[in-house]
Amino acid sequence: MKIFFIGCVEFSYISLHTLITRFHIQKKLEIVGVATKEHSAFNADFCNLAPLCEESHIPFIYTKDINSPATLDFIHSCKPDVIYCFGWSSLIKKELLDSYPIIGYHPAALPHNRGRHPIIWALALGLTQSASTFFLMEEGADSGAIISQVPFNINFKDNAKSLCEKVESIAQKQICDFTATLLSAVENPKNIAKFGEITPKNNSLEKNQPESTSQDSPNLAGGGRYTILLMLKLFLLWLHRKITPLPISGGKGVCVMV
Repeated sequence: MKIFFIGCVEFSYISLHTLITRFHIQKKLEIVGVATKEHSAFNADFCNLAPLCEESHIPFIYTKDINSPATLDFIHSCKPDVIYCFGWSSLIKKELLDSYPIIGYHPAALPHNRGRHPIIWALALGLTQSASTFFLMEEGADSGAIISQVPFNINFKDNAKSLCEKVESIAQKQICDFTATLLSAVENPKNIAKFGEITPKNNSLEKNQPESTSQDSPNLAGGGRYTILLMLKLFLLWLHRKITPLPISGGKGVCVMV
């Protein structure tokens, strides 16, 4: 499995390091490219991923616009199977979203508390629980099928720093878990057929899809009407069907003016 990684904050660095040490150098998967920023005045926790890429001999590109033609050309040239986008402040547009399954991250109990600074808002709203959430990205901000969600408690003594450390620790285990699950699916693609069917036309999972007969069974390993991109998206959507989002209060996209 080939992963392209997008990120430019401290959480991005930690997550990329996890993928490199747990999977890439073990040759369980290949990180084929990284998009990051050389500088950023916008992100207080900005982190340039280039040194980590150079250390691990991973191709990278500096970009201010993840949707620019030059950036898209670089991503396409890397030929990823899936994209991990952990820590990027601008929205990914339709062209890239339609090209690959893209897994995003938000440290909140999605679909609740979407938007910027979810850790700060969790404290400001007096929440006693939130969640670390990975999801299949779509055009809306922090929207899409949830593929992994782990709750965490917010204690009275917690502050932004302690919560960030708590969430980072939880998220790294999630990354390892769902990445291992995806690897297993890719290594045994014929097993995915029983989960349903996804097609480029409807881009959605058809529930209760009967298994194909041997006569019309798709050639999952060799291509045909299935590609590894569609298989991964299918499997991610199947994972989403197994998850019940946490009933955390706080509203969807609540904006408070002060």
